[in-house]
Parts: sequence; C-alpha cells; structure tokens
Amino acid sequence: MGFESGDTGTVITSHNINYGDPNQIFVTDPRGWGGLAPNGALRPGYWNNRIVDDRIWQVHPEISKDLNSSFLSRLNFGANYTDHKKSLTPDEAFVQFTDPTLRNFVLPDQLNVGSADFSWIGLGHTLAFDPQQLLDNGIYTLVSNNLNPDVAAKAYDVHEKLGTVYLQADIKSQLGSTELTGNIGVQAVHTDQLSSGFVVTQVFPAGALTPASDGAKYWDVMPSMNLSFRFPNDWVIRAGLAREVQRPRMDSMRIANEYGVCQSGCAPYPILTGTAGNPELRPYRANAADLSFEKYSGIKGYLSRQLFYKYFNTFV
Repeated sequence: MGFESGDTGTVITSHNINYGDPNQIFVTDPRGWGGLAPNGALRPGYWNNRIVDDRIWQVHPEISKDLNSSFLSRLNFGANYTDHKKSLTPDEAFVQFTDPTLRNFVLPDQLNVGSADFSWIGLGHTLAFDPQQLLDNGIYTLVSNNLNPDVAAKAYDVHEKLGTVYLQADIKSQLGSTELTGNIGVQAVHTDQLSSGFVVTQVFPAGALTPASDGAKYWDVMPSMNLSFRFPNDWVIRAGLAREVQRPRMDSMRIANEYGVCQSGCAPYPILTGTAGNPELRPYRANAADLSFEKYSGIKGYLSRQLFYKYFNTFV
C-alpha cells in the first residue's frame, strides 16, 4: 500500500486489492484472534449480549394549604416513594463456523448487503455483510454459552428504595416597592440500597465465584431556600442556598466483580485486572450557593451576572 499523511489524517493512495470483490475478500479469522474450537473450527466472532431488566415505580402524594398571609402564600407537605430495581444477566457465547473445515467463506450474492463507502480513506467500496444473517443461515453457530467465571461475574442485581418527606413554604411579600418571591423548605430522604451478585473467592488455578449480597441504609436531610427580589427599575436579584444530593449510577452500586488474568507475555507473574462496584456507595453531597443579578430591558432582552459556589462533601 501507498499512503500519505497530512494535517487532516492519513489517506491510502494506492493498493492492489479490490476490497469490494467477494472473490478476494472472505469471511474468516486470518489471525486466529477468536481461537480454535475443540473440533478445530475457526471462531470469527463472539456473541456478547446483555439481558437488562430495569424498572422503576413511584408514588407522590402532596397536601397544600393556601395561607394568603403578608409573607407566606402557601404551605406544601408531601412525600415521595421510589422503588428502582435493575439487573443484568450476561449472555455470551463463542461464534464459530458450523463447518469445522471451513477457513475462508466466500460470501454469496444473497448475503451481500452492498458495499460500504471507504473512498474517504482511499479504499474505495468495501464488501459488507450482516453477521446476524450468517448466523440465521447456519454459516455461523453459537457454541454453548461462555460460562467462564469472569463472564458469570458480570451479573448483578441492584435494588434501591427511596422514601422522602418534605415541607415547603412559598413566599410572596411586598417589601416597599420590591416584590419578594421564592420558597424555603427541607426534605429528608431515607435510602435503602441492596445489591446481589458474585465475588471472586479464588483466582488460581481457576476462578471461583461465591454468591454475595450487601447494601446500606442511611438518611439525607436537605434544606433549601430560593429567593427573588424584583425591583421597580427592572432589576432582579435571585439567591439560593441548598444542600444537594445526586445518587450514583445503579451499576456503580453492583456487588459483582469482573476480572481477567494475563498469564502469557506478562512474566514473571500473571497479572490480575478487573472492575467492581460498591454496594455501600454513598451519593454525591454538596452545599451550594447561587447568586444572580439581572437587568431587563422590557421585552428586548436582559443582562445577567451569575455567581455560584459549590462545596462537595462526598465524591463518588
């Protein structure tokens, strides 16, 4: 191949293969990346599916009372209950040629889905096919699910239940020629989180998994205040103070471990790598302050200067 590299990348300028010709381009595994099946069949692919079940339901009752006082306009009391459950089941299998003697599969016309345009890199139009069609037509076959421990360890189930009660007072008052609006309130959130899955209890000589479950229960109390001062000369000043909480991702709370072992090319010792979640993980928590100065020009527009301060107490 000939190629040229420049500021916008590399382009192939010459080659002697027609990448769109099914008589030159075959479906195969020339480098043996997929390994050989016990019967000697090539494995030119891998089935890597995820079965995810994610459901959430919520109930939110609230009671409000109009006060119509000179300072408070309404009082709101409410509750919120959220039940969220997410599970993942790995569905992985080796993909190999059904015919164990097959090394180069010539793609027939009925499985040729047209060409992909790679002329932008200098390869012209290349052969294109749908691997699912090869599987449906029996060219590929799925060999029993991959049940290696590192695959089974990807499974997890996370269940979180959040119970919230809150009290909020709406403010509407006239301070001379300035109108004050906003609200002040507090909410208390009880979290009950639980995860089940597998943990690695043995790595060598072969991985072994043990079912496990763990979780946490805790409270968060979050006061907040939001005020807006509207002046007669089209100036508005807004101020806010709040204790803020943001929950971690569901998969970050999984108890499952995923791992792999490098046993060749990493001498003198095998190298163990992997990832894991934390079923006792706490959310982001921060104290925040916001201040905004706004000058309006009728309906033509406005100028605004916004300031904020945020202090993180915890970090996921």
